[in-house]
Amino acid sequence: MFLEKLKCAKCKREIGENENITITTNRKKLKGITNLNSWAKTQKVLCENCSK
Repeated sequence: MFLEKLKCAKCKREIGENENITITTNRKKLKGITNLNSWAKTQKVLCENCSK
């Protein structure tokens, strides 16, 4: 299975497997049920340091 790594939208660093993240999205895009892993790759993701 192909797994694309998540990268921080601000610092461009690859996000670790056990690291907390923040996902920024618009509420209008929250419809239905989705696979969070694949959905997160299409959103603005911030690493733990950049989200503070």
